Amino acid sequence: MNLKPFALATLLASVPAFADDAGFFMTASVGNVSAKTHTLPGTTANYDDTTWVLGGGYRFNRYIGIEADYRDYGQLKTQSIASWSAGDLTGWTYGGFVAYPVTDSVDLMARAGWNRWQSDWKQSNGTSGTNSGTEPYWGVGAAWTFAPKVSAVLNWTRFKSADQNTDDADAIEVGLQYRF
Repeated sequence: MNLKPFALATLLASVPAFADDAGFFMTASVGNVSAKTHTLPGTTANYDDTTWVLGGGYRFNRYIGIEADYRDYGQLKTQSIASWSAGDLTGWTYGGFVAYPVTDSVDLMARAGWNRWQSDWKQSNGTSGTNSGTEPYWGVGAAWTFAPKVSAVLNWTRFKSADQNTDDADAIEVGLQYRF
């Protein structure tokens, strides 16, 4: 018995079921980002601020997609005995995700990619500058589709630190996603 026609018919019959899951999407999220810096005695740099995200991507099917977004990580502040430093931290992320449908309306996701960050900083002595770099990120999330094209999303993301004295940053965000 030749199973090729049966397998092809099954594959073609399943494509329409996932057709609504493919396509472009936009996402907006807000949350908290935090990290700790291990520096010289008398210096503290515990980073904890509000973060917001605007982005989008393309979902090839219910299981695989790509994403890119702009992130504002808030302001990094350090304080030592003699001076202070503050910097605005922003970035662009580019990556992909895989999704596992738990139900028709709930997906669990794993995400990974690259974070292109930039920090514009200024010290109390008037010195200022810009630092930038590209580091990996990874995370997990969940999406609940509550309307035909709208989902609520919850994500946890770890951003690899470029500095050996700083822990990786963790962000927890909630938001909305709209599919076209």
